[in-house]
Amino acid sequence: MLPSPLLPRRRGPLVAAAVATACLALAGCSGSGGDKAQTEDTITSTTPVTGVNACADVEPGVVVDRTLAVIHFSTDNICPGWVTVEQGTQVTFTNDDSVPRTVVVTATQMPDAAELTRFTLAPGASQPFDTLDEATRGFSTDAQPGFRGTIEVVGPGGGMQH
Repeated sequence: MLPSPLLPRRRGPLVAAAVATACLALAGCSGSGGDKAQTEDTITSTTPVTGVNACADVEPGVVVDRTLAVIHFSTDNICPGWVTVEQGTQVTFTNDDSVPRTVVVTATQMPDAAELTRFTLAPGASQPFDTLDEATRGFSTDAQPGFRGTIEVVGPGGGMQH
């Protein structure tokens, strides 16, 4: 059988890159995951992520502290679209657009979920949202109609274990 022109003929470099990436990711995780008091699953930063289209590079399920739990939005971007925090950590919404925008936080991710709060932010303004209970919340903004983001609130030590 002849090789397909749509498939790469050499896969070695791709496999090697994937393995290297996985090894680097695992090397950064040194705990057994059994001690709930460990904070290795929390991404922390001494510098807040700011500016138009700024975004913390975090994966769903990885618990972040309040400096990275900042959701920036405009008509060009909403980032991050999924944020995971420990119960009690504030999530901040920041309007990077040039006009006022409304944010709606809902009780669940479902489109017809009950509204928990609604607020309008002036251009450049920020508003914190308190995460009081463990839950998976939804959020949306009129900056990008139809988009639904997620705020995942976990208990202490309840984030992604490495």
